[in-house]
Amino acid sequence: MARTEEISFDPPIAGGIVVGHDGSSAAHEAMRWAVEEGRVRSQAVHVVRAWVLSGVIRDMGGISAGVPSFDEAGTWVEQQLHESLATCEPQGVEVHTHVIHEASTDVILAAAATADMVVLGNRGRGGFAGAIIGSVAENVVRHAPCTVVVVRHRR
Repeated sequence: MARTEEISFDPPIAGGIVVGHDGSSAAHEAMRWAVEEGRVRSQAVHVVRAWVLSGVIRDMGGISAGVPSFDEAGTWVEQQLHESLATCEPQGVEVHTHVIHEASTDVILAAAATADMVVLGNRGRGGFAGAIIGSVAENVVRHAPCTVVVVRHRR
């Protein structure tokens, strides 16, 4: 795990809305909400996608599909993020994407340090299906220095 001060963003996050994305449907709803909020507030939206290789291998079809190289995995994550973002109608909103190989909580808290708001989905891709809020969202709510909005995904 990296210390949050070791994580950097290009372009730097200086205010605006940060939305965490992990490829889940709940994260997609949060991204849609954040883009619309950015439109209403005239604020930049920073879509942050943290990833680790084991999670990407699972998302790409598991070991049976073959183990991608680090670069292939990173390219796949970035492509999936941009495809998902395109469905959120980001036209007219300043949107930046940040794809970072690191633990989700660390990356989002690093982004939150200089953001006005963080937006997350209520459930991610792991853990207990019956949980009301995922572990990343819970940790960010507890430790972020800014407003945190948790968008509930309705099935």
